[in-house]
Amino acid sequence: MRHPILPSLSLALMLSLLPSGASSAPTPLDSTKDEAIKAVPTPEDQGKKRLVILHRCLLECDWAKPMCEQFGGKDCPDKHKTCIARCRNEQAIKAALVTQPASTWGTIKPEAIEVCLPSGEHQFIRDLRCPDGKVPRYERVGSVGSRNPPPEGQQLELMPDATKPLKEGEVDTHVVDRYRLNCGEKEIILFFDMYHCTGPKPWAAPKGFSRPLP
Repeated sequence: MRHPILPSLSLALMLSLLPSGASSAPTPLDSTKDEAIKAVPTPEDQGKKRLVILHRCLLECDWAKPMCEQFGGKDCPDKHKTCIARCRNEQAIKAALVTQPASTWGTIKPEAIEVCLPSGEHQFIRDLRCPDGKVPRYERVGSVGSRNPPPEGQQLELMPDATKPLKEGEVDTHVVDRYRLNCGEKEIILFFDMYHCTGPKPWAAPKGFSRPLP
């Protein structure tokens, strides 16, 4: 609320109230701090991001269900329920909200972007925006082998269960897909691990792209 006395004070009187040696000129804003303040998400932004993360996770459960049924899984209804329960886990959603991927995320095989099936790969890329605000052009180049070398004696699974989370400490040996993306004349290669229909994921973008909320 505006103070009722201040409007009646003359400019000269207001200046006389300043401490000795004080300047009436406004203090310039530190541009770095100003940008940092702007970068802090508001509660409204966080609330919207939470809903988007939850919605995408539930969509992944719907993508995974027919894949399970196609390969004759008798426990598909139970897996679908488990998938939905993971999506609604508040701790998992909070973890996704605060996770900041590394600057090399998606650009090297060990840090492949975790998505759910080919639908997740395509949808993730369509979420991205080039520096000019346009959706990148893209094509799948092919599979490039195991994300990490399998431990000695472990067989590489060519079709692992995408709804099965890795155990703590388990090496991710999923086969990785390589995509070529183009922003104008610039070409960027991204790697995807499509066997992660396993819970909420960060709403983030690899270096060189933005990923606005829908």
